[in-house]
Amino acid sequence: MTRRLRPVLTDPSRAVVYARVSTEEQARGASLDAQLGEAREFAERNGFAVVGEYVERGATGTDDRRPEFRRMLDDLAAPGNRVGTILVVHTSRFMRDAAKARVHKVQLRRQGVRVVSVQQPVEDDATGRFVEGMFELIDQLESEQIGRRTRAGMRQNAVNGFWNGSRPPFGFRAVPVPGPGGKPKRKLQVEPAQAELVGRVFALYLAHNGAVEVAKRLNASGAPYRGKLWDRDKVLRVISNPAAVGRVPWGRRDPVTGAPLDADKVAFVEVEPIIEQELFDLAQLERAKRDPDKNPGRAATSPLLLAGLVRCGQCGARYELQTAGKMRPDGTRYAYYQCSAARRSGVGGACAGRPVPVEVLDRAVIDFLARQLFTAPRCRVILEQIVEREGLLRHRAAQERRRWETEARSLETRRSKLLEVVETGEMPAALVAARLKEVTTALAATEAKLKQVAVIHETPPQLYATETLARFEEMLRGALVTDVGVARAYLHALVARVVVGSGRGVEVLDRAQHRLTGSPPARFGGAERR
Repeated sequence: MTRRLRPVLTDPSRAVVYARVSTEEQARGASLDAQLGEAREFAERNGFAVVGEYVERGATGTDDRRPEFRRMLDDLAAPGNRVGTILVVHTSRFMRDAAKARVHKVQLRRQGVRVVSVQQPVEDDATGRFVEGMFELIDQLESEQIGRRTRAGMRQNAVNGFWNGSRPPFGFRAVPVPGPGGKPKRKLQVEPAQAELVGRVFALYLAHNGAVEVAKRLNASGAPYRGKLWDRDKVLRVISNPAAVGRVPWGRRDPVTGAPLDADKVAFVEVEPIIEQELFDLAQLERAKRDPDKNPGRAATSPLLLAGLVRCGQCGARYELQTAGKMRPDGTRYAYYQCSAARRSGVGGACAGRPVPVEVLDRAVIDFLARQLFTAPRCRVILEQIVEREGLLRHRAAQERRRWETEARSLETRRSKLLEVVETGEMPAALVAARLKEVTTALAATEAKLKQVAVIHETPPQLYATETLARFEEMLRGALVTDVGVARAYLHALVARVVVGSGRGVEVLDRAQHRLTGSPPARFGGAERR
């Protein structure tokens, strides 16, 4: 079947003008007016009747999804279109991608529409189209060179500590500062309210809560994410962003291919950290452990507290859950940690194994860890760290309160002056009403923000007293023993493995304990089967 083409009814003398600038600054300047004026003059000299104009403000020429550009193409493709010419001042205004430019121009030509450049007139023949193609390649080359220079400048700007982006990472705000030569720049500052939430996200996540559970708890507490509800992706975005430890990445992906760049090619904006590097590293380890793609049988899905940590001292195989047929008085089955090799091989196999009741080994390891971690010197260090962080928060809160108090006083003064000129009759109330309403609204908003900044009181002097340290030590040990979430977080963060020997001995090989106590891997007994 032969395809019937729609007859071309366009008139080459009927034209529309397309003008484009790539930045908002250019859109506010004279560039668009200059393009439109030059195109109109060219149309008048050459006998074109301009029947429409399409103006694109702040859109890159490499993207063919520009709103006005798309609207123009739709209008010219509509049935009954009579326009036969698109006038542009320069070929780069139409497109800065040679391949896309060629595709669109071929399609337009099939519809009876030609693109004419005011500053680069060519004949409508094979030679003219060849020359026009060369212009398009030059436009693309120039665009890529401009982009390369711009990216290099932005990278250096990031290295110098200035912020290139639009929306800062969660936990920070962008504030204007003078740059080199007095040119205005922006830097990132910690946003106290958001920074507190960042700390809570890491604390909840490291307490062995999944990202969804962290989001649920934050939503339940009424702490929004930029006015919206938290979800899994927002939690993981905060967890994975090194901005929390003072290094905000810029330029993670190749601008052309979109592929992730190597770490050494990514620029970092150095900012004030919100959390310690060690907490961030632990969160990354925990996330990798929970990633089903990297760790399909991850321990996070197991009901066992020591899942993935217990090994057999005889054959080195993992210990796993083994339940007995006998039931407890409460209706649950007796459960044991048992060597997986022994379970598979049975009696007389390669490994005899040594089953240990789940509650016995869990309690023994937790008690041991509590004794190792929460000694009096360690508790004093923890308290000092808490006091140090509290002092920093108190300082930030005081600064924040002073800022809002100053703003409130200024607004109150302006409000009083406006009321005064009305009362004295210097100005009629109708002229002042709008401004008075604006100032009053701003004052109410400022006072509301001031109420949100909590007052953090000074640390009591008796905090480091012997009896206080003893109570704090007891509280921490109790939390580790009674709170499964806390215990699981500490175990998987600090313990590399628990080795069950053939006798009564149990050996704990740690990840970070030597950094806390300087001691070698510890061995203890008391986890025998009962």
